[in-house]
Amino acid sequence: MSHVSRMELGLKGTVATAFLSLLWVWLQPYLGAVVEEFPGPFTSSWSFIETVVPITIGIFYVIFIGYVLWGPIEKERARQTARGPR
Repeated sequence: MSHVSRMELGLKGTVATAFLSLLWVWLQPYLGAVVEEFPGPFTSSWSFIETVVPITIGIFYVIFIGYVLWGPIEKERARQTARGPR
């Protein structure tokens, strides 16, 4: 994969994750009120969901940014080891 396509994928992933995080920040108060108002299967796990979703979004950020940064390093290492004896 070329550096440009890696940057494009990383940028698209970062923008998508930013959209997901903004959606979560916008919906979280409303969803919390709905879950507390109508008891059901998600009432007991709401605190778990409130903890896991931001951590998952942060992991996505680290993965996309790490993919953009780590890809050229691995490519350079592969280029250095594939040369053989001189």
